[in-house]
Amino acid sequence: MSLSFNGRAIADVRFSSVHGIKMAGGFGIRLSVMFNVQPWAEGGPTVCLAPAFVSIVGAEALGIGYAVPEVTIPFRVSSCPSEMGLLYDVVLSQGAMEAVERSRGGQGLVLTMRIQGTAWHEGKAEALQRVIDCRISQSDWIAALDHSGYGRTLLFEVPLPASSLANAPSPAKYLQRAKAHLVKGHYDEVVATCRLALESLSDGSEAADAQAQAMREFKGNPKALSLAQRELVLRQVTMNYTHLAHHHESDMELGRYDRSTATMVLGVTAALVSRAVVDASEL
Repeated sequence: MSLSFNGRAIADVRFSSVHGIKMAGGFGIRLSVMFNVQPWAEGGPTVCLAPAFVSIVGAEALGIGYAVPEVTIPFRVSSCPSEMGLLYDVVLSQGAMEAVERSRGGQGLVLTMRIQGTAWHEGKAEALQRVIDCRISQSDWIAALDHSGYGRTLLFEVPLPASSLANAPSPAKYLQRAKAHLVKGHYDEVVATCRLALESLSDGSEAADAQAQAMREFKGNPKALSLAQRELVLRQVTMNYTHLAHHHESDMELGRYDRSTATMVLGVTAALVSRAVVDASEL
């Protein structure tokens, strides 16, 4: 793919790599592009680049924003060939990042960049435009998500203390593990890990007895339930909803978890864990 002036190649353009950067108010994705600049013996045009429009390649094209180049005049055309890299930064909102994640479905990702700008040479100006594909592996995209801060975020604030047992994973660690499964597209594992987080809240005979008693009263006289008991019922109902994740091979005809249901379970679990920690801190 070349940028050309008057039918003559100025530079071949290709995608190189992706990285994540933390940005206030969003998630930064940094796309690295390589330019192989062609030699012009008589002196070539001056190139000035504009922001590149970035889209997702999928069932339907979805624009995600403009990536801004780190400099607008990235190279000089001369009688010697050269190669140089240029970084483009695009900042995605929470909603835009969720749209990207829904589109890729836990797999690798293909983006397109519309590299564009203007070239001037011998008193003439010509618009430049070239679309390049950015093929990003699953592992590289997950690393970029993590560096951008997206991989560490949930829809809820979950202030969790360290586990009381040094060798036992805390609910926070289960939630982090579930989030990691989500970005990889392992939706059954998301749900199964959320169940482990909820089960860890009822470790111990007193907590388990209170949850069982709340369920019995819910079946007998639901109107008489206290707010705390209703929360225990919600916890148990969520655990019941996650049951298929432990038997997904034998119960496939009953349905499979997808990204939407896994995200729902993760959100509910995070909220229940947060509430349990608040209750414990008030004792």
